[in-house]
Amino acid sequence: MKSRQPARAVRCSTGSAGTCGAGGTKRPPVGWSQSPEAMRQLAAVRGPDFDRLFVRMMTEHHQGAIEMATNLLTVGSDLTLNEFANAVATEQTVEIDRMREILGS
Repeated sequence: MKSRQPARAVRCSTGSAGTCGAGGTKRPPVGWSQSPEAMRQLAAVRGPDFDRLFVRMMTEHHQGAIEMATNLLTVGSDLTLNEFANAVATEQTVEIDRMREILGS
């Protein structure tokens, strides 16, 4: 693996996942995981409500993966990682579309 230059900060954009730090740089949530409260909400619902909430939460998770992959493509330098990030972004987009199609969203 090639050595990498230090990652440059990625600017925050309105409505993006993550939190904005000093100077408008973005810090993604650790692991792009759901909060304990969101997981409690999911555990408390059943049937179609569970299905819709599951798809919403998984969509957010996949969107986080897409954003991370896009950031790598923007500032990364390793060819193998760039190829991987491109595949992640493509596959996660397909999965989001598939989940939405299944539920008829």
